[in-house]
Amino acid sequence: VKGLEFKHVIIVGLNAEDVPPRQADAPLEPAAWRRARRLLYTTAARARDSLWVTAAGEPSALLPAP
Repeated sequence: VKGLEFKHVIIVGLNAEDVPPRQADAPLEPAAWRRARRLLYTTAARARDSLWVTAAGEPSALLPAP
């Protein structure tokens, strides 16, 4: 998707329990946070006209506070 852009982008399921992905009860390493943040930024940056983000329950810590 390098260089591509889309009129509308929808990111579904950006929940705290799912993003960034975790291994059971193991603490999340800083590299995993950086990787998840880069992927979220890359995905969101592809939106030209509108960006929609959904979460069920508690949103991911990668999202800004409301």
